[in-house]
Amino acid sequence: MRINLHRRNCVRFSVFSQFTAPKEKDAEIQEFMERTLTRQDEDDDGIIVTALYGSVSRASGIAHRTTAVLSKKSREDGGDITLMATSELDEGIEPPPRGLRSVNYLVEAAPDLFGPVEVNCDALFEYERARGFTSKIGFPIPLMIVQDAPDGITHIESAQFSRRDADGVQYLIAVGESDDGAGIAHSVDFETTSNLGQSEIRDLFDRAANLSMRLVSLG
Repeated sequence: MRINLHRRNCVRFSVFSQFTAPKEKDAEIQEFMERTLTRQDEDDDGIIVTALYGSVSRASGIAHRTTAVLSKKSREDGGDITLMATSELDEGIEPPPRGLRSVNYLVEAAPDLFGPVEVNCDALFEYERARGFTSKIGFPIPLMIVQDAPDGITHIESAQFSRRDADGVQYLIAVGESDDGAGIAHSVDFETTSNLGQSEIRDLFDRAANLSMRLVSLG
């Protein structure tokens, strides 16, 4: 996941997928997972093996922490796979523990191991007003409905927007204030199909950033 979050005003970017790998891939996936640190858990349905990945890097002079979790529960007809990878800005972070493979190691192997899978992408962007960013959607918005209660709500402080077509919701963007009140926060969420390779993840990140940028102005 070689992405520069800071360059696109992104604070956190995640991809998540759940799918069933074919039985003939089970041994190959298991062997791959054993090349990094793993843990085992048990539930009523069997053993869950979880492989952990992590890396620290700098882009635009800003520290990036990237982590990933790959879990597999074996079944007679294949393996139930859960994969989640997250990159976030984080200063003062410690190097990952010895024996932990990098997230790039997982990403480079994912296309051959899993092929195209359904993926949920979630990203958080923050735009500082001090750097000249303004929102195309101004909050608070007066609430233009009549209420009987004298202490009823008066304004909309944040909102979630979507694009819908005949196939349903294509993406969601929640717009509001950043936690420190000094900027604009966008949470972008969408689902798509991807093989989760390096270039494909960059494409997913660029799509999220471009969707977010449509709702802000600079200068």
